[in-house]
Amino acid sequence: MPKPLNKVPDQLRITAQDSDGVAFEAAEDDGDAKVRKFTMTAYTGGLLQLSNFFYPVVVDLQGLKVPAKSRPILRDHDPGKIVGHSDNITVEGRTIRLAGVISAANDFAREVQESSSNGFPWQASIGAAVQKMAFVDEGERVTVNGRAFNGPLYVARRSRLGEISFVALGADENTSARVAASANENRLEVYTMNFEQWVEAQ
Repeated sequence: MPKPLNKVPDQLRITAQDSDGVAFEAAEDDGDAKVRKFTMTAYTGGLLQLSNFFYPVVVDLQGLKVPAKSRPILRDHDPGKIVGHSDNITVEGRTIRLAGVISAANDFAREVQESSSNGFPWQASIGAAVQKMAFVDEGERVTVNGRAFNGPLYVARRSRLGEISFVALGADENTSARVAASANENRLEVYTMNFEQWVEAQ
């Protein structure tokens, strides 16, 4: 039996599963400081196996509200660990993409930047508040983000984007990365298997 809808969590953490993953550009001079830019592909419209939900979740991107292009970038969804901010967020079809800068002047920002330079494969995770959740029962079928899904699962029909986080380990444990060796190279490249492959592997 499914859990009653009034008992499902009201927070989502969407972890990157697209082949683009997280990418860092080489540091650029911005006045007196060097600001490291990054891009993320945070969601591709599929099933999410979230630890705080009883069944898989699909986020309906037509119902995702982005209050502003500039959102806080955190470490592990902790508001006390600011890393930077986004300067562009795009929601198109089944994909959430964003770009931003590591703008914080603290140890958490330095950790993300220096670890990426050492080859650490950071992943992205987006935090969103759920405002309307629907349950799709076993034997039922629903189309979300242009894709068909079979129940049982939850569909987040309305949600509001809160923050984006760098995380060490997300839903996809098969991420690998290459960090630009010098400022002459353009970006860190991250490769992941797609989400359907990840689900099959589980």
